[in-house]
Amino acid sequence: MSKHREALFRWLPLVAWMTVVFLFSSDAFSVPRTSRFLGPFFRWLLPNALPETIDVCIFAVRKMAHACEYAVLALLAWRALGRTEIDGFRPWTWSRAGRAWLIAAVYAASDEWHQSFVPSRGAAVVDVLIDATGAATALALLALVAGVLRSRTGRRAEPGN
Repeated sequence: MSKHREALFRWLPLVAWMTVVFLFSSDAFSVPRTSRFLGPFFRWLLPNALPETIDVCIFAVRKMAHACEYAVLALLAWRALGRTEIDGFRPWTWSRAGRAWLIAAVYAASDEWHQSFVPSRGAAVVDVLIDATGAATALALLALVAGVLRSRTGRRAEPGN
């Protein structure tokens, strides 16, 4: 595979996911719009729940979605920052994970800034913290998987290969 094709193969999924995250920051995914789906679902799931409980459930799902979308972003950034080696294994490095986390955290901050311009959305520092925590959690789990693979194979392995 040529260098350019390999770079495209590594970076395109990250850029595509960043585009998805950007779209999630639009009016279409604002609280009033997503509550139209989540509210009835939770009322069906918890028919005796108070309205306040339903609101807490919606809030929790939205915040978990924040963490999950940035977990995916961090993993894609980690993948993009890697270099393919002949045997398909790449070593785990905290430096690479730190750069991947930084990409996710900076993008989280820029995403909140973007939301400040969307009338039905708002910017919140706590969302950046949730996003960064989701990214860190995914990278920590990846480190755990890499450690398990390393102990099983006796070599420094990249999860997924």
